[in-house]
Amino acid sequence: MFAMTTQRSLQHRMARHNHGFTLVELLVVIAIIGLLVSLLLPAVNAAREAARRTQCINNLKQIGIALHNYDAAQGYFPYGAADPDCENVDGKVPERNPMTWRVLILPYMEQQALYDQLQTLAETSVTTSCYPVRNWEKSPYQQEVVSGYVCPSEETPFIKPGLSTWSGPTEAAISSYFGNAGPVSTGPADWGIPKVCGLCAGGSVPDAICPCTFGNRVGATRGFYHGHNKNGPGMLDMYPNKYSTEKVPDGTSKTLHVGETHWSPSLTEPGCHEHMHWMSSWSIASTVWGINTASATGNWWGGCNFRSRHPGGSAFLYVDGSVQFMNETMNLVAFANLGARNDGAVSDVHRPSSSSGGGR
Repeated sequence: MFAMTTQRSLQHRMARHNHGFTLVELLVVIAIIGLLVSLLLPAVNAAREAARRTQCINNLKQIGIALHNYDAAQGYFPYGAADPDCENVDGKVPERNPMTWRVLILPYMEQQALYDQLQTLAETSVTTSCYPVRNWEKSPYQQEVVSGYVCPSEETPFIKPGLSTWSGPTEAAISSYFGNAGPVSTGPADWGIPKVCGLCAGGSVPDAICPCTFGNRVGATRGFYHGHNKNGPGMLDMYPNKYSTEKVPDGTSKTLHVGETHWSPSLTEPGCHEHMHWMSSWSIASTVWGINTASATGNWWGGCNFRSRHPGGSAFLYVDGSVQFMNETMNLVAFANLGARNDGAVSDVHRPSSSSGGGR
């Protein structure tokens, strides 16, 4: 009798086991899995972004090596661009040469074959006309993604639509890295463009007065940003200057060379929308807007300045070849000073934001 009872009890337990989870048990398991995923996902995303940021910094280091190898070979660093904005300078219209710093250092970025083809193309694309459609703009190399020129944190794909015909085709491969033009106006004052001196002339921080240099010519006021003037304050002007380390009296470890920017899908969102072509002469940025400035939208005088998709700041290459990640809340005046190579004003790049303005 006892044996039969034991056998029935065992069969009953086995039958219950074969039924699997109850609905309540299943819901509890699903809830636990969902909780674990919600806890792990931010950590996974943070790890991925950390890896992307590291690669982005490595890209800047390679660009720094290329810039110094160019300097060693030529005796000076490459210029930013040769684009006089189609206006008379000293009674004549200077040549507009499509070669820029990004193109000039290609041989030192293990891209000699691409450089050779672009150099030949550039020879047929030099002009004194105002924004013609040249062989340069029509070239299929505009869609050539140069991996060392794109931060992996940028939104894919790296060929973007809706770009300006001023710089090339409306669809082209982009670059995440812009040269430092220094604390200069980002547009001509006599065009009535608002905030050409960014946050340095007020904006959301009206007491933040920092350097903002205009290039002056007879009959007009044009910024160095537009390439009308020699010897701008930055390292990579929109003018064919030839700066060596001797032309950086503020110190190579205290002067910015190249920084990040990112694409914006529209003119109403923070970021650079129109002038991201990697082959474009629009390859430089000003330090008058601070870092990751939310009020600088996708227009060419505000959005195409220093920013990144990294949380909290952006990475910068200094003239000495070092790379630092700089906080977006750093003092606006200090950041502007770091953009100038020869103004005698140097500041601690880690100086915290004060009442005189941060980058946001």
